[in-house]
Amino acid sequence: MGNAGAPGGAGRHAALTTARLDACRHVQALAYAACDDVARQLQQGWSERRAAAALGEALRSRGVQEWFHTPFAWFGRRTAFRPARGAWTPAHFFPTNLRLVPGMPVILDVAPIVDGVTADVGYSCWYGTAPHPAYERLCDDLAVHRELIVDQVRAGRTMAQVARAVDRLATEQGYRSAHRSYPFAVLAHRVATEQAAVPASVRARTVGGFGLGAQRWLGRSLVASLRGRAGTPLWN
Repeated sequence: MGNAGAPGGAGRHAALTTARLDACRHVQALAYAACDDVARQLQQGWSERRAAAALGEALRSRGVQEWFHTPFAWFGRRTAFRPARGAWTPAHFFPTNLRLVPGMPVILDVAPIVDGVTADVGYSCWYGTAPHPAYERLCDDLAVHRELIVDQVRAGRTMAQVARAVDRLATEQGYRSAHRSYPFAVLAHRVATEQAAVPASVRARTVGGFGLGAQRWLGRSLVASLRGRAGTPLWN
């Protein structure tokens, strides 16, 4: 998930007013509600692509027309971002024709934008049988990570420091951080709350799974950080 940054640059933060926080909570609740709906609809034989399409339909029915990225769905071993053969690449993130069977873990990932505000959320569930004990332990251990991240942010740690603290905790718990497989090995990323400079008709389009408005903002933010003009929008 990302936190809000001012539209003018990656290094400036907009004031978190009550109205802004309410808008963030609204789109986050909308995103999780769509994931919850699709999780209940999942059926044996569904492909990752069908689940991702169902997420898009659920969000569009709630008025979403713009995306930070289009919906993703991962089943089974792909939830660990490890391919059956070779190395995991960015192309592996896109939904496949892998079919759902009982006893599979599932991750649903959506990032809708509503009125210039986005929530990039991940939703995990277990399909068709009682969850594996290892899955239940993972869910319990994630609660410790949530507390750690909030404590680190409140203490004024940098994004890089937070990411390293999370990696250390995962190692101590006996896990491999799946975020090592993400582009730039990010734990999270900051997102813009407004993209008024980009026409709505353009923002609604997607290329490579990402909205054009989001790509424009993220690209400019990364260039600014490389030139030393602003902090990086990536938590790594």
